[in-house]
Amino acid sequence: MKENPKVSILTPCYNSRKFIRETIDSVLNQTYQNIELILVDDGPPDPIMDIVDTYQCVKIQYFHTENQGPARARNFAAEQSTGDYVAFLNHDDIWVPTKLEDQLAALAQHRAVWIASGLKKVNLETNQVLREDNGTDYFKNVFYDILEKKYLWSFSSVMIEKQVFFNAGMFSGDIWFMDDRDLYLRIAKDYPVVYLSKVHVYDRAHASTITSNVPMERLFEIHNTLLAKAKKLDPKIPKEVIENSNQMIYRTACVEYLRANEVQNMRKVLKKLKFKFANIKFFPYWILSMFSDETILKVMKTFRKIRKQILRS
Repeated sequence: MKENPKVSILTPCYNSRKFIRETIDSVLNQTYQNIELILVDDGPPDPIMDIVDTYQCVKIQYFHTENQGPARARNFAAEQSTGDYVAFLNHDDIWVPTKLEDQLAALAQHRAVWIASGLKKVNLETNQVLREDNGTDYFKNVFYDILEKKYLWSFSSVMIEKQVFFNAGMFSGDIWFMDDRDLYLRIAKDYPVVYLSKVHVYDRAHASTITSNVPMERLFEIHNTLLAKAKKLDPKIPKEVIENSNQMIYRTACVEYLRANEVQNMRKVLKKLKFKFANIKFFPYWILSMFSDETILKVMKTFRKIRKQILRS
């Protein structure tokens, strides 16, 4: 690693006025300051240029483009960048002040080319902590993990050597929603990743979060596309890894279908879940499926009401 490398932060924006100031401030308040923040307003109805102008900061670059989706917006930002590394930051997330300093030190220590960190998921309106993911530090190959696990790390915690990012082909604009996993697979094929358990990102959840609007049918299609690409990268992927990957997406679908009150679809997916340790948490779903659709909906309505009261308290 070169001494004092420059980090380019890539942030696509869309309807960002509500939270972009805090996101920008979290970048400018970094303890490591050889940085540039590249904001790409991705064809929103309400651009943020006036907010950006108030900063009068040479470290911020602003672009307005026709709507092309976050993957292509990040690629555009990378093409404008002048840094040695690219770091991804969603327009509604926040970094802790030592994020870049800590990660650059870890990259140098392991002589690695990419890194990720822990996060806290918080409610944007109330700042209530919904989930904390940190785990333990590691430096390892995660190609199979990317296929098998629903969640690895916060997207806004990832930083990659820019030339590696370019050589990997950047983001695929054809894979919407799981474009990050697609990129990770291509990089993980050749490079192990450093993971720091320290929380570096506050992932702020709100009603317009993109992941809450993805139909499960589309998610299945994207998952199959990723598996096909992974098999091209590594034709010798064990059958067990492919099966674990499919079981992971079935578990995800089961939860999402029940959340959407689509009981019949939940039943169909449950039939695909195997009785194995990884699925042990789904025994209540199997028990619930023994009852009528009407009973299941009543149970879930009561459960959600109780959970809401608990969260309020």
